[in-house]
Amino acid sequence: MQTSNATAKAFTLTSALWFAAATSMGMIAAGYLIAPDLLANIEFIHFGRVRPMHVNAVLFGFVTPGLLAAAFYYFPKLLRTELYSHKLGVFSAIFWNITVASGLIGIATGHTQGREYAELAWPVDIMVVISFSLVVLNILMTIRQRKESILFVSIWYATAAMVLTSITYCLGNVIWKPDTGALTGIPDAILLWFYGHNIFGLLLTPMALALAYYVLPIATRSPLYSHTLSLLGFWSLIIVYTHIGT
Repeated sequence: MQTSNATAKAFTLTSALWFAAATSMGMIAAGYLIAPDLLANIEFIHFGRVRPMHVNAVLFGFVTPGLLAAAFYYFPKLLRTELYSHKLGVFSAIFWNITVASGLIGIATGHTQGREYAELAWPVDIMVVISFSLVVLNILMTIRQRKESILFVSIWYATAAMVLTSITYCLGNVIWKPDTGALTGIPDAILLWFYGHNIFGLLLTPMALALAYYVLPIATRSPLYSHTLSLLGFWSLIIVYTHIGT
């Protein structure tokens, strides 16, 4: 890998490999709808296990690393500086893969919290938080050493996505209760779906918008129509969608 793009390449490779794995899991899960007994004797890929494996592989193995790869590519360009640490970036990609693999193996072997979108066991929850924290550290330090005075809207979206998801993941997975990984009754449902919906509203959506805001001006060969309007959209998403998530 070239030093200038090592982190972006590491996350791109991560996304590509987990895309293949997640697709295979999805095919197996879909196969159960046609032939429920086809693989019924293979315990670790029962429908009740392979389905959450597929969801988590797509979310944490394929989509998020792919969007992170893009972010690590455009951050230095938009900030007119080098990424703070490619060693940290590559290490975070390696640790991310270990985290995803650990989570999926746990689900396959029956170690799960049994909560949709929050199936991963407590030790893996901690690894997920560490993974996000490593990314947050790298991008915040890159912003700190920037040579560009104006923060383009893509930086706002991507940074907010990483920081806020680190928080919502802790809340939704109730990581302060390692024995159960959950509360009881309505409070647990509120926290779970605050996290579950904000996976889309505060992670995937802002990361995708960040990439779109970077690509569109390049593709159209014209500047962004209004920086102020783009920030209005950013704050509207952050303030309004957060509560819809609950």
